[in-house]
Amino acid sequence: MKQKNETTNKTNTAITENKSYTSWMPFVMFICAFLLYANTISYEYTCDDGRYTFNNVFVEQGISAFSDLVTKGSQEGCAEKTKYVPDYRPVVLISFALENTIFGNTAKTNHFFNVLFYALLCMLLFNFLKKIFSEYSIWLPVLITLLFIVHPIHTEVVASVKSRDEILSMLFGVIALIQIFKYFGTNRIKFLAFGLVSFFCCILSKESGFVFLGLIPLTVYFKSEVSIKKNVLITLFLVAISALVIFLRFKAIGNVIDKGDYPFVWNPLLDAPNVGVRLATAFGVILKSILLLFFPINLSWDYSFNEIPFSSWSEPFTILAFALYFSLIVIAIIGIKKRNNFSFAILFYLIASFITANLLFVSPIIFSERAQFVSSLGFCMLFPFLLGLIFKEKDATKILSTGKNVRIVLIAVVLLFSVKTISRSADWKSDEALYLSGVNTSPNSCRTHYSLASLYYERIANVPTNEEKQENLNLAIGEYRKALDIYPEYRQLYYNLGVAYFYKNNFDSAAYMYEKALSFNRFELKTITNYAYLLLLKKDFKKSLELYNTAINLPEGKNLAVLYIGAGLCYRELLDYNNAKLNFENALKIDPNNKQAKTALLELESIKK
Repeated sequence: MKQKNETTNKTNTAITENKSYTSWMPFVMFICAFLLYANTISYEYTCDDGRYTFNNVFVEQGISAFSDLVTKGSQEGCAEKTKYVPDYRPVVLISFALENTIFGNTAKTNHFFNVLFYALLCMLLFNFLKKIFSEYSIWLPVLITLLFIVHPIHTEVVASVKSRDEILSMLFGVIALIQIFKYFGTNRIKFLAFGLVSFFCCILSKESGFVFLGLIPLTVYFKSEVSIKKNVLITLFLVAISALVIFLRFKAIGNVIDKGDYPFVWNPLLDAPNVGVRLATAFGVILKSILLLFFPINLSWDYSFNEIPFSSWSEPFTILAFALYFSLIVIAIIGIKKRNNFSFAILFYLIASFITANLLFVSPIIFSERAQFVSSLGFCMLFPFLLGLIFKEKDATKILSTGKNVRIVLIAVVLLFSVKTISRSADWKSDEALYLSGVNTSPNSCRTHYSLASLYYERIANVPTNEEKQENLNLAIGEYRKALDIYPEYRQLYYNLGVAYFYKNNFDSAAYMYEKALSFNRFELKTITNYAYLLLLKKDFKKSLELYNTAINLPEGKNLAVLYIGAGLCYRELLDYNNAKLNFENALKIDPNNKQAKTALLELESIKK
């Protein structure tokens, strides 16, 4: 009788404890998340931020461009040079457009709302974890949420304005889970409707939100008493909404994937020698991603070619990766029937990371930290139960009170993660800080060196002295050369080096680089135009004229006055005055006020006299 009373007292104590913390603990989670990333509010725009903010004409127009924001691709409003692979993320663009309408489109405003949305996500995440782990002490959802808040793998998502798409996608995904669980608890349709709308917003924030199509029924199965039949019915609603989003995406951007020059650099698995190499490399990437969850030490903004080289099945790392992944699947399957917490956390991780795992299909980027955002929650849920297993404690929440050493380990992990997060987020304060960190942490990445080189090159127009121009040119050439050593088949690098050498008046090196660029694509207009002008300056008029005529005959070149002027100058130097005059007149037909064409005609008339 005494033992029964003691058990009842412990249960009542746990319930009282949970109730006493329930009211204010969500706000503690909010404050912790907000303060941890508050330093990022003062940061500049970096990397791709402009595509969704200041370089997007629809966002700049504010909410008045609502119809364009929802009916067109998310990069349709960008200048051509900033476009990459087409995407459809209207919810994110609407959020930026609203900020622009109310507060003005500034980096500080966008960063503030990134931090705010992240803090709100963490607060709601705690509430949801408290719901699904209600049989445990309140300290279990506290621990899981804190691990999620402080994990350094999230720095890219919060500190990069563009990565708000990840935050909003997960935020709406968690809201969908909360509302669907409320529906199951109350049977009130309004909660189901709100949950389905939230799921709709989740996948309209980013394509990665499709993982919640699997995560929602998974969580319902493991953490509720809802029948499988009812779970399947809800899943069918989610499938219907997913089909609707796919239809809207198709209407907005079509079935278009513009490969351009980028995909192999971003993800070499797109052109892997064979399926065996692709899968071997993919499993190696999976192991790397898991190791970074446990040991987030050498983090980088880019892991593309050739930071992660191709692997083979004869390498121990690949075998270990496959064995680990297969073991996780086996452990997860074994625990499904008993609805084991290990099984739930592992399946959550596997489903959340499936789209970017490069197993069944290849994703646009071989690996990124932002792709770990949702799946890292699976790790955070697994961690306390893993500690319970290590310390031989069946009740995971007792690890917080079983001994001093355990508490030291937990406190140390949270503190170390927090320190790393603060130091790592500082890399995102400017393009220079980000790109310099990239060449240090990913020295074998072509893209990190390319980006740093481009930064130095773009500075040339803004520095006041020739010495500074030459210094930045030399730095740019050095980084472009490093990128070229990593990927000698990257055509854009030869073009950029040609331009850089041209501005250094090293015409021979510039000509060599333009020739190399044209060896990849003989009809690339900007390379032809630059090379033709270079040859004109070198007085190789015959070859220059050939290039100008080639450019004029291209569809995108026939209406450019500058090409006809260049051809006319070549004809003039070759003493073919009739063709020279014809080309200068063609230039004036395209641009009647072109001073260079008018001057060239006057000079031609004086020469003929």
